[in-house]
Amino acid sequence: MIEPVGLGLPVIYGKYTGNFRGIADVLASHGGSKIVTDENDLTNTVIDLWNDPEKTVEMVANGQNYIRSQQGATQKNIDKILSLLKISSL
Repeated sequence: MIEPVGLGLPVIYGKYTGNFRGIADVLASHGGSKIVTDENDLTNTVIDLWNDPEKTVEMVANGQNYIRSQQGATQKNIDKILSLLKISSL
C-alpha cells in the first residue's frame, strides 16, 4: 500500500488486508486510500476516480502527506539512543 502511494498512484483494496490492517486503516482514515467492501463498491470507486481526476490527485496527495509525516522515526530513535549513551550523532 505504501509503495504505490509513494509512486503517486491511487490505492484501492478490500477489507481483508491481513498483516497490513494497521496501515490500511490509517491510510484510508487520512484519505490516502480507499477500502472497498464488495465488487460493486470497487466498480463504483474506480469509475468515480476515473471521472474525477482531482479526487484521484487529492487521494494520492493525502496518502503521500501521511507517509511523509511518518518518516524519520529511525533517525529519531538513533539520535535518542546516542544521546542516552552520550555519543555524537552519526
